[in-house]
Amino acid sequence: MGRGGGSLEDLWCFNEARVAEAIFNSRIPVISAVGHETDVSIADFVADVRAPTPSAAAEIISPDQAHLQLRLQQLHNRLQHNMQQKLSRYQEKLRWISNRLKHPGDKLNEHAQRLDDLELRLSKAMQQAVTTRQDKLQQLQQRQQRCLQQPRISALQQK
Repeated sequence: MGRGGGSLEDLWCFNEARVAEAIFNSRIPVISAVGHETDVSIADFVADVRAPTPSAAAEIISPDQAHLQLRLQQLHNRLQHNMQQKLSRYQEKLRWISNRLKHPGDKLNEHAQRLDDLELRLSKAMQQAVTTRQDKLQQLQQRQQRCLQQPRISALQQK
C-alpha cells in the first residue's frame, strides 16, 4: 500500500483506525510505503514491512531478474530431464510390448503349421490303424483256413 509524498492532510487517511485495523487483519502481507522517508503514519506501524517510499516498496516486492532467470533455467532443466526419463521409460515399455505382440499373419501361419502337423499325425495314425487291422484280418483268415483244413486232414489221415 503506498502513496507518494504530500501534505499531512493528504496522508492523514493512513492514520485512521479503520485503515490500521484492515492492514493489521489482512491475510495478505502488507508493505506500507506512505509519503517520503520522513513521513510516518500509523499504517507504517501495523504493516508487515515499512518501505521509505513507494519506489522502495516496488523494489522489495520485485524479485531479482538474474535470480528469476537462474531459477527458471533450473526448472526448465529439471522438467526436460524428467520428461526425457519418462519418455525413455515409455519407449522401453513400448519395445517390450511390441516384442510380445505378434503380427496376426504370423499367428495364422503358426496355426496353419500346427494344423498341418496334426493332419499328418492323424493320417499316420489312421494308416497304422488300417495296417494293424489288415494284419489282424490276415491272421484271422489264416486261422480260419487252418480250421477249415483240419477236418479234411483228419479225414485223409483216417483213410
